[in-house]
Amino acid sequence: MIAYWLLFLLFAIGTSWSFLNRFSTSVGSAAAHLKPTAGKALSIAALITTLLVGLRFEIGTDWLTYLTIFKFIARADLWHSFNRIDPGYALAWTGLAETHRRTLFGADARPSDAFEPADLAIRHALALVPDLAEARAEQAFKLYWFDFDWPGAEREFRRALAINPNVAAARFGLASLLLNQDRPDEGFAQLRMSRELDPMSPVYNTLEASYLLAAGRRDEARVRLHRALDIAPGFWLAHCTQALLHLADHETDQAIALLAEVWKDVEKALKPYVHQWKPTDMLAWDNWRMLHMACGCNPEQERIMHRTTIKGDYGLGRWETPPKPAAAPADAMM
Repeated sequence: MIAYWLLFLLFAIGTSWSFLNRFSTSVGSAAAHLKPTAGKALSIAALITTLLVGLRFEIGTDWLTYLTIFKFIARADLWHSFNRIDPGYALAWTGLAETHRRTLFGADARPSDAFEPADLAIRHALALVPDLAEARAEQAFKLYWFDFDWPGAEREFRRALAINPNVAAARFGLASLLLNQDRPDEGFAQLRMSRELDPMSPVYNTLEASYLLAAGRRDEARVRLHRALDIAPGFWLAHCTQALLHLADHETDQAIALLAEVWKDVEKALKPYVHQWKPTDMLAWDNWRMLHMACGCNPEQERIMHRTTIKGDYGLGRWETPPKPAAAPADAMM
């Protein structure tokens, strides 16, 4: 009962505040002094009351049960929350998969940490609704980014768009896949449509700018990059792309200054490793998920570097033979 008496006290203070506000002229400076404190008390009382009403269906009148509920919420992850609230809601499982995938844009996470739980969520979604376009798009991303099954990814992206041509993520994924295979015409068309479907996405605007810049279309890249920074002024990927645009414009000082600002933000979250070289040392890293830089060396000292490329059906980032487009149903918006 103590908690309820405290709640009553908060409302009593709020009522007093209202009274003092009405007669502030006669009460004088004392009322002005009490107004901020009483106002905060009334806000806290309203918040607690909202929680009481919102959770009452499950907790009855036992105050200690509130603490149990809050502790459960604090410990529960999204997976258990979905299972508990509505395990049959396929879009929720798809959203969970997308959330795991998007962590790779802004976190130092291993791909398996993102795609293994994402794959489990995708399986749940497709078991519930096999023709859910959003789930098919997430399945395509998993094949594309994690399994490196590019033909399979293209089939899934096109299958998702055949079901629902308005899924922006499927458009973006297919565009990225096509452009990385040097198929620019359809790739840029899909990229434009993904951005039109989700015009407030800083990611889509930034990545479209980066692809346009790589294709030498600097003026178009500048427009998209300006839009990305207008939506999200602190988006690190947009600032990196802006630096590349400065380099393309031969504005080296501006590019270096901008990258230095980005690096300051990186150092706030990550502690960089600086290698002290010794004879016979060899370093290996994954360029897909590692920020790395050379600090320079004495030009009078001999430096020998050997580059090793994994053997496969592509060489130095280019396919040796053009990949065959995957057969798929016709796309309604193409």
